[in-house]
Amino acid sequence: MLLWYEVKKLVTAPAIIGFCVFCLVLNLLITLGHENLTKDIDRASIPAAENIYETYVAADQAESFISKYQIPERNAENVWALYAKLQPVTDAKAERGEALSPYFGKLTPYMHSTLFGTLLPAVVAEGCLLAMLLGLLSIGYEYIRNTEHVVYASRTGRGVFRAKMGASVLTAPGLFALLLAGTLLPFFARFDFSAVWSDFVSSAYNAAVQAYSRPLITWHNFSVGQYLVAFIIAAIALALVFTLLGFTLGALVRNLYAACMASVSVCGLLVFARSLSPIGSHLRGIVNMSPVGLWLNAGQWFTDGEVDIVHAHFETLGLAGSFIIIAIVCALGAVRFRRRELL
Repeated sequence: MLLWYEVKKLVTAPAIIGFCVFCLVLNLLITLGHENLTKDIDRASIPAAENIYETYVAADQAESFISKYQIPERNAENVWALYAKLQPVTDAKAERGEALSPYFGKLTPYMHSTLFGTLLPAVVAEGCLLAMLLGLLSIGYEYIRNTEHVVYASRTGRGVFRAKMGASVLTAPGLFALLLAGTLLPFFARFDFSAVWSDFVSSAYNAAVQAYSRPLITWHNFSVGQYLVAFIIAAIALALVFTLLGFTLGALVRNLYAACMASVSVCGLLVFARSLSPIGSHLRGIVNMSPVGLWLNAGQWFTDGEVDIVHAHFETLGLAGSFIIIAIVCALGAVRFRRRELL
């Protein structure tokens, strides 16, 4: 019953409802702001694609990045190592004929980037902010309502910590799923993807969102539908990470407004550290696997990424590492929460 009341507090909070409505309206505007080209696509007339992976040399792409960004030798080794791992992946793609998928033909880069490069990264950003807000509001609700003394002096007392954590962990993915549904349903009602779900993402017609001169290569043999499902699962997992981050900071800092500032500061520091880290360095790669780095690189999940990405499967490694680290800090926050003064 206590868990239910804690969930109810969160889902009926005006700030949460208002934020969700704002995000849905914004996402609808993003959807309507892009030209619908699917109605002009005749899949039967799309010319046969070339099996580009038969001649793809990953080392050439590594050399291109190193030359373009003038990466020093000590960091260039990281780029070489990443693309050495990619070569067997592209060889396997050549055998499976992934490049031959028609997708949307010449319009593939536009259609793919509209969904996976613009709309879904926007939803990830909104979901992360929403999740952090839920974590902060859950642990700080009694503070802003001035009911700490009454609640913590009751029979349940500081044991409410478990109910609050459970409520935030349950509510964040639930509301994020609703946000995704409210965003994707209008999108797919406007843009017809029904014919491409079984096409491979690594089609010869597809290109990296921010670099149309090279193919978009996934580490796995994802179809478009599988790639969307994997993206959604990773997005919900990242939302959980941000929930725990907000909840943990709220447990460590009693004042909710100070906890909010601490959350913003932590995110800002990670963004600042990313911008200062040398391109191709392990440090930049590690920052990109942090919760904020995963958020900023959402459009490159499950792909070889840009030169910033120096670790294969960086999104999986980042999510797992973030969960472990934040869970440990959250345990320390629980100890502080049980012992901290109320005055």
